[in-house]
Amino acid sequence: MRIGKAFRKKYIASRYRRKQILDILTSLEVVFFFILLGLSAFFSSSETSLFSLDNRQLEQMRVDKNPRIDLILNLIRQPRRLIVTVLIGNELVNVAASVISASIVIRLLGAEKKWVNLLIMVPLLLLIGEITPKTLAIRRNVQFATFQSRFIDLFARMISPLRWAIRRISDYFITLIVGKERSRTNILTEDMVRSLAREGVGEGTLDNKEAQYINQIFEFGGKTVGEVMTPRSQIFFLPSIMSLDQMALELHRTRNTNASIYGENEDDVIGVLFARDLLGVDLKNASASDLQRLLRKPYFVPESRTVVDLFHAFRKRKLSLALTVDEYGGITGLVKMADLLECIFGDIPSESERLKQQMIDHELIGEDQYRIEGPMPIQQFNALTGANFSDESVETIGGMLLNRFGEVPPQGARTVIDGYEFVVVSTANHRIDEITVKYLPKKESAPEVAALKEEGYVASPGKGFNSKEKVLKVRSSKDLKQENE
Repeated sequence: MRIGKAFRKKYIASRYRRKQILDILTSLEVVFFFILLGLSAFFSSSETSLFSLDNRQLEQMRVDKNPRIDLILNLIRQPRRLIVTVLIGNELVNVAASVISASIVIRLLGAEKKWVNLLIMVPLLLLIGEITPKTLAIRRNVQFATFQSRFIDLFARMISPLRWAIRRISDYFITLIVGKERSRTNILTEDMVRSLAREGVGEGTLDNKEAQYINQIFEFGGKTVGEVMTPRSQIFFLPSIMSLDQMALELHRTRNTNASIYGENEDDVIGVLFARDLLGVDLKNASASDLQRLLRKPYFVPESRTVVDLFHAFRKRKLSLALTVDEYGGITGLVKMADLLECIFGDIPSESERLKQQMIDHELIGEDQYRIEGPMPIQQFNALTGANFSDESVETIGGMLLNRFGEVPPQGARTVIDGYEFVVVSTANHRIDEITVKYLPKKESAPEVAALKEEGYVASPGKGFNSKEKVLKVRSSKDLKQENE
């Protein structure tokens, strides 16, 4: 009996001590569990606080002599290192917290109740480990980043071997999936930058023009020279047999800043003459050797060359102009540095273009009758005459009429549009050069249109053009001569 009582006392004491030990372990696990939740909140908030700092805040921190500004900048400038460090820390503490939580649940409720751990961990991780710390960090990002940066940097150094191994493994799988390794220094993609620009406009940190520049910078890389060049018909050519004095006069008359000088024909460009190079030159006594000295060697490029490549070539060679050629060596156009910059910043009118715009004038040759040049912009014509013409496909009156005729019209070709009679005076280089235009009041325009119909000319409706009248394609002077014969 005494032996049985002694054994029972010993057994009870053993169970009591074991229960005490388990209670202590459970208490330690609970404490450690909440420490891990705190670390989860720390890593989650550090990711938000550091990545949400903008340039204005960083500059203000430098002005305020923040003691952690250099360390913060070093972390932000290596975004992939930072994000991998934060994610490793966050995953380690979250997994450890889940394991400890499962251990506590099983010890208290039994293995059959382990599913309760899911009900505990999901709300705790969301509220304490994610939502609350990130919300606080975004509101006080400067204070959080200042406090957390030192610990994040220390942790990054401690796990350097692990981070290196994880990055190598992730790079391998990214290469298998994407086809090439992602940038090691920048995790931002083009779509992300475009999206950030749109968000910036919505939040008021960027205006529409700035966002447009960002989008056009990305589009700049996909354009070719052929898309931005000035066509051959608009290149100003001068023959090399012309004297330097005459060339200067032509440059002044046409308000061009440069001329492509050719030998036998316009495909044989021997150099480019810039008007500024003529300053200080004795033009009257200049010889052929002076011309050769003043000519800049032409730079020929194919139309298929990308504008980015040409931009770098211009900077490297210190050039501002190139001539485009086709596969047979024929000149197809001209491209300037300004044309490349306009791909990003929009229209940049040069001094010569402004002077030419002033030159595209009109001459009053009769009552409500003008002689105008084909390159006159449609808007300028509307301002002059009070008309309401518009055509999205072209910018000039000459281009508008060319669309109406459907071909390069001969001299004397005539058409009536919205009560305005247009007569082609001359054409040059496959475009309409000069036109006369006369306003026909309704009482005059109606018989005019009827007479044209009676003569067998069929009216065709305008296309892409704000015209309520029908456009009549009528006879040229050549047709009249054939009729008289």
